[in-house]
Amino acid sequence: METKTEDISCEGFFCVADRSFPPYETLECELIIAGGDPGQLTEQTIVLRCRAKVVRVVPQADRTAFGIACKLSDYTIGPEISEQNLVMEFAT
Repeated sequence: METKTEDISCEGFFCVADRSFPPYETLECELIIAGGDPGQLTEQTIVLRCRAKVVRVVPQADRTAFGIACKLSDYTIGPEISEQNLVMEFAT
């Protein structure tokens, strides 16, 4: 699953997804931080592999998307993207 993150901090992030997740569910994620143009992978791109606990789910106005607030835990920084994990992508 791929999403766009609207807000990020050192403790967590908020993204919009096309499906909901139960509160307190732990997700395996890859956060892709573009080093240049959003959506373009470059040498400056950072991939943060982490576990994230869902702390809040907010249905969007159109009811076809959900805002998901997550708290980060257990993370590593790696150079490549794994297609096996949930991918959460955001623009710089």
